[in-house]
Parts: sequence; C-alpha cells; structure tokens
Amino acid sequence: MHYYAVTALGVVSVSFAAIFIRMADAHPTSIALMRMILATIFMGVLWLIRREGKPQLTDWPYLAGSGIFLALHFYTWIASFQHTTVVSSVVLVSTTPLFVVLLSRIFLKESINLPQVMGLVLCVFGTLVIGLSDIGSVGGASLLGNTLALAGALFAALYWLIGRKVRRRLAMLPYTTTVYGVAAVVLLGISLFSGLSLGPFSASSWYAFLGLAGVCTVLGHSSLNYAIGKLSASFISVAALGEPIGAALWAALFFAELPTAGQIVGGLLVLTGIAAFALAGRGQPLKPQA
Repeated sequence: MHYYAVTALGVVSVSFAAIFIRMADAHPTSIALMRMILATIFMGVLWLIRREGKPQLTDWPYLAGSGIFLALHFYTWIASFQHTTVVSSVVLVSTTPLFVVLLSRIFLKESINLPQVMGLVLCVFGTLVIGLSDIGSVGGASLLGNTLALAGALFAALYWLIGRKVRRRLAMLPYTTTVYGVAAVVLLGISLFSGLSLGPFSASSWYAFLGLAGVCTVLGHSSLNYAIGKLSASFISVAALGEPIGAALWAALFFAELPTAGQIVGGLLVLTGIAAFALAGRGQPLKPQA
C-alpha cells in the first residue's frame, strides 16, 4: 500500500515545478542549468552513500544521449512559461507518453492498437483547442510558448527512449546522477555560447532552484522511479496526469491565473487521450519528466 502513497507524493512534488519556475527571475537556460547542477549534487551524494555500482564504458553513449535530450527538454519547457500560461504549458508537456509510443512505432517497429490511435486523436484535437484558445486570449506569443512545451515533450520522450536500454541494467542513482551531470554540462555550454550571466541570482531564484532540484527532481522523480518498480506502468502514467491538475491549482492560488474555458476543454481532451494511451499500452514504463 505504501507504493501508492509514494506515487501520490511524487505526483504532488512534480506539480510544483511550474510554480518554482515562475518564482525565478532568471533566464530559462539559467533556471534549467541550476536545477540540473543541484540535482546532480543531491543525487551524487546519495550515490556515494549507497554505492549502487557505476556505469560501464558501453553505457556512456546512451547516458550522453539521454543527458543531451534531458537538457533540451528543460531548456524548451522552461522557456515556454515566458510565452504561455502554466495550464497550457504543463498540459502540453504531459503529452510525452504519446511521443514515446509514436517514436517507438517509427524507429523500433512496436505496434500501436486502436485505443491508442483514438487517444492520439483526442490529444491532437485537445492540443488544437488549447492553441486556438490561447491565441484568442493572450495573443500570438502563446503559439511560441505552446510549441516550446510540445518540443519539451518530444525531447523528454527521446530522453526516455535512449536511456531505457541502459536503465534496465544500471541502478537508479548512478543513472540519474550521470544523466543529470551530462545535462548540466550541455546547459552550461549553451549558457556560455549565448553569453548568459551565470549569476548572481536573487534570493527568490535560489529558492526556486532549490525547490526544482530538491522537491521536483530528487523527491518527485525519485518517488515515481521507486514506485514504478512495483506498480504497473499504466497506473503510474495515469497517476502522473495529476500533475497538470495540481499545477493549475497552484497557478490559481499563487498567481490568480485561472484557466479559460478553452484550456479546460482542451486540457480534459488531452488528459483523456493520454489516459487512453496508458491504459491500452503494453510497452515499456513511461516516466513523467516535469
């Protein structure tokens, strides 16, 4: 029974990501960079304490690929909050499982059944509803934000697909520490190439960095990774749909950002479509990436 409690803890923890991102008054790349640096430190300390093995030479291409796409996921998704609402961004980035299934179908020749196709249609329609609603309410800039959120979902899917082979053999702590470290290096390179300032940051930004790393990444992701070892992938995937709901509640509470009718209808269509995918799927576990 405690696995269900751990799952609930993980979903609640990751639902705070959008709020912490809004708290930070730093560039999106800096937010992503500091999140990965702090998460690498946290997980690295746990790895040293637990001594859960280490990667082999043949693991590194997969670890590097996973880290690169994780960096791109956070880079695009965090940037989306500058151009669209919390509700739209979090709902659209939650389409990650759909991209996993579609990419598995294209590159791994895995089958896709009729309920999954129906779920895909619902998600596409819901995405269009959200996009049209945002354009009508907050201006054309929302199109860029929604596109960035969808790109974040695609990169998260690639992160999972590349990393899942090595994750089957490598324990969670060495895997996450290494991948987070690679992501941090990639984001540092982007920051230096773009000429972004690496500090100093305000107190609110540091609170946000610590929250993203400690609450959302270490506590949230680790709880879901732990629970997925004992509970079904479908259950975890459907449970993760609580993240957009939680994010919407926090946005309304902290920022008075109420969803529009179009966002509510479109969000429900997207979440229903993802649920149909999760319940009909017979593939590998799909991990949330908030």
